[in-house]
Amino acid sequence: MHPLDEEAEEITVFLAFTQHVQYVKTGGQVYISDYQGSGSLLTDPQILTHPYVSRKLFSEGNMVKGPVVLFESQHICNRFCRWEGLRAFSCGSESHHTKP
Repeated sequence: MHPLDEEAEEITVFLAFTQHVQYVKTGGQVYISDYQGSGSLLTDPQILTHPYVSRKLFSEGNMVKGPVVLFESQHICNRFCRWEGLRAFSCGSESHHTKP
């Protein structure tokens, strides 16, 4: 894997922040992952959902139990999370934050 240039790193960090916001705003039920694309166009995202979300809404590939259930223990907050005022998840790490 090649190291990211400064602009790509900034985009990556921001997209991780948007996942955190999506997770919090949906009550821990949904967030978007697997961003792909070219330049400023993102295509073919994976909408990851908690298993309790209706299977009629999304395809099977989007209903993977692991990522959504493990989000709080695996998300690493960044400067955007802190700027937005997201606070810590209950996993005990200061780097894991969520909105009050």
